[in-house]
Amino acid sequence: MAMLARALGALLFVAFTPACKRVAKPVAADGGAVVVANVTRPDGPTIVQCAPTGCPGDGAAPPRDGGELVVHVEAEPAILCDLVEHDAWSRWIAENEIMETLLYQDPWSGKITPRLAATFELTADALTLHLRAGVKWHDGKPLTAADVAYTIGRARDPAVGADQRSDFEPVSTVETPDAATIVLKLTRPAPFLKQALAHLSILPEHLYQGKDVRRADASRAPVGTGPFKFVSWHRGEELIMERNADYWGEKAHLARVRFKFVRDREVAWELYHRGDLDLLWQVPSSHFEDARNDPKLSGHRLLAWTPRAYFFVVWNTERGRLADRRVRRALTMLLDRPRFNQVAFSGHARDITGPYVPGTPSYDATLPPLPVDAAAAKKLLDEAGVKTMKLTFLASAGSRTVEQLATLMKEDFAKAGITVEIATVDFAVQLDRLRHHAFDASALQWTMLLEQDNFTLFHSSQAAGGQNYGSWKSPEADALLDQIRATGDDDARHALDRKLHRLVYDEQPYSFISMREVETLMQRRVHALVPSQDGFSFARAWVDPDAAAK
Repeated sequence: MAMLARALGALLFVAFTPACKRVAKPVAADGGAVVVANVTRPDGPTIVQCAPTGCPGDGAAPPRDGGELVVHVEAEPAILCDLVEHDAWSRWIAENEIMETLLYQDPWSGKITPRLAATFELTADALTLHLRAGVKWHDGKPLTAADVAYTIGRARDPAVGADQRSDFEPVSTVETPDAATIVLKLTRPAPFLKQALAHLSILPEHLYQGKDVRRADASRAPVGTGPFKFVSWHRGEELIMERNADYWGEKAHLARVRFKFVRDREVAWELYHRGDLDLLWQVPSSHFEDARNDPKLSGHRLLAWTPRAYFFVVWNTERGRLADRRVRRALTMLLDRPRFNQVAFSGHARDITGPYVPGTPSYDATLPPLPVDAAAAKKLLDEAGVKTMKLTFLASAGSRTVEQLATLMKEDFAKAGITVEIATVDFAVQLDRLRHHAFDASALQWTMLLEQDNFTLFHSSQAAGGQNYGSWKSPEADALLDQIRATGDDDARHALDRKLHRLVYDEQPYSFISMREVETLMQRRVHALVPSQDGFSFARAWVDPDAAAK
């Protein structure tokens, strides 16, 4: 699946904020930062360059139990059920902390290991999973195979509209021979199925049965099996979760995590600087130099890391001239992406030309970014019979990065007689309009898994109810996507991935812009907290009650 948030092929929507100005640094072949050093200075925070394999811990030991961690969240989620809602923070709060999945996928290496399923066996015609004994929901009821069968049933139900639905296409039936065993019968090879199960939070059947998943109380006050329990949610203010003392696995050290909703990043910076926030997951660009050089932040940690995520413009191919590939290519060539990267990300972003992770076998590194060339773009528009054109760009409210993109787009497109109007809406409205194809152009960010499945993004069947928001319909792409999903051999599948990359590059249903780095800042009292595209290691983190908050 893909997600607006994640495709099991994994896609995750993240709020766009400008990157921070800083000096250039080495970049690894796969696009991640190589570890340069942990630079500790008396006149600023310890600066940590994270490797492609993840960010290192701080080495502090032993951990101490108790205390509260206060985390900045700039985009309040609508609900906490990633079966039907895939914004980043909904997933980061719910999936890995309150709720749990059958399997676990390391966000950096991609390795899949057991979680709620203690063991599993994959054969040519079935995936069999055996539940861990003694796991209980937070309300005390036992986790059973019926909960798993219910959840997968909801994911496969067209009426639910789950983004994961296509991930379970190879599954013909779900059998539960006993309370601890689930057997997924398969009709064909399913190379992405284990990955899908590593990103499908299991739901408690007794709280959802007979209810609309999106409107159920449990989607706003989730009951899970994870290391933290949901406590409260005050809209517009904060959400609290607390340590699950009865957790089946290694228990969390933190007594409580408080997520503070602060849309204005300048306000969030001030709160962090005062010590009212422990974690600022994205440092505002206007304060990056302050963060690096402020003696008051000595002992704090600043982690520079590159999520496997790309920023892009999606074109609605159902809208008039946008159905013509020549027009879409022309628009990409008009858009001055290097200038945008400099303005929005202080030049700290790297090129990407397709929907796979650079440096992996699926990515075709021979494809260069389309040039910024107004003359060549005008020639393509002339060939398509376009003399003038008006587009409405759908922007998410509160995103400075999207505002900057829209402003530059207006300037760049005007050179070819194309007028751009900007419609700014709340994120929930943006998602609804994207799902109903009620837009001309919009901007999003997807994060990718190392084994990326792009079926829900580009297959024509996913234009209705999936994440093919641009309604791109290509028989050649459909055939490739179907073949990719049915190919178990890694080398053969990666070769098909590269063919799809080239096709998307030629057709430009997206204008791929860049991948950018994130800088995360945390107080000196915070330890063992590391980020990834799957969120933060809250269950392993701990705070030192003897250290000053600021």
